[in-house]
Amino acid sequence: MSSKKTVGRFREVVQVAKVEKRDPRFDPLCGEFDEKLFKDNYKFVNEMKSQDLTFLKKQIREEEDPERRKSIKYLIQRTENQLRQEAQNKVKEQELAVERDQQKDQLEAGVKPFYVSKSKQKEMKLVDQYEKLKQTGGL
Repeated sequence: MSSKKTVGRFREVVQVAKVEKRDPRFDPLCGEFDEKLFKDNYKFVNEMKSQDLTFLKKQIREEEDPERRKSIKYLIQRTENQLRQEAQNKVKEQELAVERDQQKDQLEAGVKPFYVSKSKQKEMKLVDQYEKLKQTGGL
């Protein structure tokens, strides 16, 4: 045997276990996403947002720095928009649930259920929106 035999430069000295990274959104081991369960578990977030909103409104009255007032005003507007959107989504879900229940009742009664076309749904939505604006004096 020769002592001049070259040693490979890239040899594995210690075996390292490969860490497999998993994305829970696409991993079947994490289960299926249940929107209703998610909303029930995290409904406290909207309550915290409304508490933050009252705190921010109180803070903007006391703030004197114009840059800080501007950022607080932005946060207030953003939080109000989020809360308003969440309320609109809740109303929309309730309307869909009522519509589904009516269709289910019609099926059980043996009557062919009446499905409203998307164009009619849009039209009815616009009429409702117009009526709401009229009542609140938005027009």
